[in-house]
Amino acid sequence: MAGTNKTVILKMEEDAKKEYVVAVPSKLPNMKVGNTVTFDSEKKPFKVVFDGRWPFKEKRHIVRNNKPLTFSRKGSFTYLCYIGTRPMKLSPTGGWVQSQRIDWTSYESKGGTGSVRPPGK
Repeated sequence: MAGTNKTVILKMEEDAKKEYVVAVPSKLPNMKVGNTVTFDSEKKPFKVVFDGRWPFKEKRHIVRNNKPLTFSRKGSFTYLCYIGTRPMKLSPTGGWVQSQRIDWTSYESKGGTGSVRPPGK
């Protein structure tokens, strides 16, 4: 029996006052141990930070790419979503270049979070 893979897309949204990150879908019902989830974003770079326990068999603790992750734990897990932008800076030789520094738009400062709940209850 093939496992279930779900994809979560991180998107920038804005209202009259602020820009923030949302996860679509923000909840993953009926996920089971052995199922996979893939995080991706319309804009790069992005990262997903799990609050508390790491629910996957892979050894990473911050998600920065769109490789599938396999659930290895039961329970409820919440995560914070971030999308980064690289501001422009003045080059020493003149002109503008993209900075190596990343400014992160996140749940903590601007809104947007998600949760997964394997095995779905």
